Amino acid sequence: MVRLIAVFSVSLALTQFGGFLQKAGIEVPVPLTEDMLVHTVVRTNDQMISTRVFGRYYLSYFVGKVRVFADRDENIHQTLSRLDPKEMADLSANPSRIDEEEARQTACEAFSRLGFQDKDFEPPVVHHFTYQPNELDPQVLLLPFFHVQWDLKGEHRGDALDPCATMIISGRTRHLIFFDISSLARFNR
Repeated sequence: MVRLIAVFSVSLALTQFGGFLQKAGIEVPVPLTEDMLVHTVVRTNDQMISTRVFGRYYLSYFVGKVRVFADRDENIHQTLSRLDPKEMADLSANPSRIDEEEARQTACEAFSRLGFQDKDFEPPVVHHFTYQPNELDPQVLLLPFFHVQWDLKGEHRGDALDPCATMIISGRTRHLIFFDISSLARFNR
């Protein structure tokens, strides 16, 4: 019996990171080198690398491709998890430069450039982030972020762990600021 072992290295991941960033429309000098990485964690047992490029872009690579990306300058998860009313009002005061359809278009273009095929997924669903300062007050603030999600065809059951591709598009910069396909790993996609 001959067992083939895939070669796993930081240099291979660097090539993947550079290709991902380029296809996602993120402008960074290429080729990427190891000295551009900060806080790199390498786990050879499951062939995973997580790192930050220039300390700004977080990337996680496993099962042969970039699975998670986040622009730490936008840091949407930290901002939205605090839900400070003043911060949310300030964020809402800077209106989005795009609407839901433009966010869908931006996401779909990145989705295609990253090598995904529409035939494998349900049509994307777009949600504009909102914030309601007080549940008794009907005022809802529109935040300049859009969540776009593609569910894998035939696999959507309404569960939190359903396999999907997720992006967040910034309405301020019109760029991809978050990407996650980690739930697709078990389907080798």
